[in-house]
Amino acid sequence: MPKQINVPTADPKATIKLPELQSVQVIGARITKAGTKLLALRQELHDIAVQTMLHAEKHGDVTLAQRLCDVCGVTMNARGLRIWFSRFTPIVFTGGGDQAPKAKLAPKGSAIRKALVKANGKEWAIQEALNAPFWTLQEVEADGNRVVKLSDDQVIRMIFSNEAKMSQSMASGTFTGDAKKTAEFMKKAKDLAFDIFGSKAVAIRAAVQDKLGTDDDESGQPVVNPGVSPHRGPLTDQDVNVGADKQVA
Repeated sequence: MPKQINVPTADPKATIKLPELQSVQVIGARITKAGTKLLALRQELHDIAVQTMLHAEKHGDVTLAQRLCDVCGVTMNARGLRIWFSRFTPIVFTGGGDQAPKAKLAPKGSAIRKALVKANGKEWAIQEALNAPFWTLQEVEADGNRVVKLSDDQVIRMIFSNEAKMSQSMASGTFTGDAKKTAEFMKKAKDLAFDIFGSKAVAIRAAVQDKLGTDDDESGQPVVNPGVSPHRGPLTDQDVNVGADKQVA
């Protein structure tokens, strides 16, 4: 007869029976086994992710990449996986409101595709992605120690965060400066970031967009999605320095 497994229930009045305490040896062995399984699962996810890249390149279909990110969720760092896709391929993720980020292909001739070619010599750097699992990328690091010195990563973050905030301000009619000149300045700053830092700038911009819930229009300019989700609130002054107080190591 199979062993009964206690599972959480939505009924607040229900009582879940506590399991019997196991020995230190048993608990330790289970921890070791779980760690081994997690490492194997992470590698399996990486292998599947590479397959979704190959599929998307051949068929122009990003639904498998989307499904993989949905399956990973927060537990297996779907955000890091999305940034990894955006660093090595034209697969980008947009989102906003209560909806999870959605995968799409960057338009042909867009700044993102040009930056990928400059950085990797091609738009689909799948071999490079195979050699660099998503959990090894510097830009994927979500946390870290606070630092006093400013890094190039943080400067790039500020450029793209300000770009998104400026777009929101213009869309809402609250921008008080010279909109035309400011837009031209931000475009040049963005293009320089892509030109000088290549794939690093692509990955950081993807991280900022994922955080703030922005999208690109056909010209490659940011468009702030109107909705608000638990992890993407409205832009504030604090968003100007998204991640700037974190060490990206």
